[in-house]
Amino acid sequence: ELGDDHAKASCEAALAEVARKQGRFDEAVMRLDRAAQEFATVGEESGVARVFHLAGTIAAQRGDYSKAVENYEASLAIRERMGDKASIASLLSNLGIVAEYRGEYDHSRGFHERALALRTEIGDRRGIANSVNNLGMIAFLQKRYPEAGEWFAKSLLLYREVGDAWHVALCFENLGNAT
Repeated sequence: ELGDDHAKASCEAALAEVARKQGRFDEAVMRLDRAAQEFATVGEESGVARVFHLAGTIAAQRGDYSKAVENYEASLAIRERMGDKASIASLLSNLGIVAEYRGEYDHSRGFHERALALRTEIGDRRGIANSVNNLGMIAFLQKRYPEAGEWFAKSLLLYREVGDAWHVALCFENLGNAT
């Protein structure tokens, strides 16, 4: 009613994220398409990057890893132009996860190391914990169990610091698997 195209696009993107989390991927894609058009119309680059990021996650969840990488890289290019280090780190992490799913563990490790470096630079403790846990998972998948255990133990401490009980529990599970 207000004619606020930016707010409308933001709402579509937020509703797309809810639909994605509920497994309603077709609806999420439809909403992202509308959000992308609105963000492009108002010249909101950050919004366009957000849409690409979410579209990449949907593609990854659907097993379309090529499409996921395409969308993540499109978002990454925008975020790099903007100098948005937090979003760049998140995208590198997502690219690392897709590489992991493809069995490209060394490639995945490289993405996670880059994400960790950025998250450390900006002081994102939760993000650091996430990257450390991801590096532990790659070590685990490469059957380097003592190294994996070290990463998981470090991640556990970081998640405790930020008060994330769910991830603390996940770290205990990962530590158990590595042991």
